[in-house]
Amino acid sequence: MLTNQTAKGPPRRPQSIDSLSVTGLAISPYEGDLAFLRRMFDDARWKLFTAHTYKEAMAQLSHHRMPLILCESQLPDGKWTDVLSQLAPMPDSPRLIVMSQAADEKLCAEVVKMGGFGVVSTPLKEIEVGCAIGSAWIDWNNEQQRSELREAFAATNKSAGWNGLI
Repeated sequence: MLTNQTAKGPPRRPQSIDSLSVTGLAISPYEGDLAFLRRMFDDARWKLFTAHTYKEAMAQLSHHRMPLILCESQLPDGKWTDVLSQLAPMPDSPRLIVMSQAADEKLCAEVVKMGGFGVVSTPLKEIEVGCAIGSAWIDWNNEQQRSELREAFAATNKSAGWNGLI
């Protein structure tokens, strides 16, 4: 099995999504959708924060690191594009999955083009949501590992006197 060496410690083995704690934020004015997502996260022993509005979501994001965000396309005080605009400048930018009754190719293309991760249709289906969450979390986690490796490589180059050569 491959291992990753980081500057912070010994090699670490890649882990499956089942063995790690996934944390997410669900933003929806629809209590039924939030209850559905709470059950999914609880069953997997993951942590889910919830918000009914854009304002509540921004408060949650100011206090918690969130790799994943599931956001209803239309919120009482904003929409998914408002949420996405707040995520872009964040370090460790969360992966945004838009939930919409109008989930079609046009919306999916728009979400991805603007920097979101994907779209799931409502009413929510466990297999579709599970695949989206798994893919988004793996993508976010891989980016974290690449970032750690870049930092370790840069530190190694600097200490070896190769700074600026590679």
